[in-house]
Amino acid sequence: LEDLLYQALNDPDAYVRGQAVYAMAKQDNVEYLSVLQQALADPELQVRLMVLDGLDQNEWSRLLLEQAQQDNDEAVREFATGKLAASTPR
Repeated sequence: LEDLLYQALNDPDAYVRGQAVYAMAKQDNVEYLSVLQQALADPELQVRLMVLDGLDQNEWSRLLLEQAQQDNDEAVREFATGKLAASTPR
């Protein structure tokens, strides 16, 4: 399965790349951190949003959400900010 996910990262179809990064983010595996960081630079908005959507609350997810707050697209920045706010203890 892992080989298929890595192959999907290079697919020309943004939907396929998005599904791959979502699956990686959902596995909560810090070994995927660098791949997910790279995916946050994907030119397609939906791929970047799928990274964020798949993240759970953990320390390395917070790093990715903070990185996404610097995105050029307002939708990505707002999604990241919302997820960070939801994960902050009150």
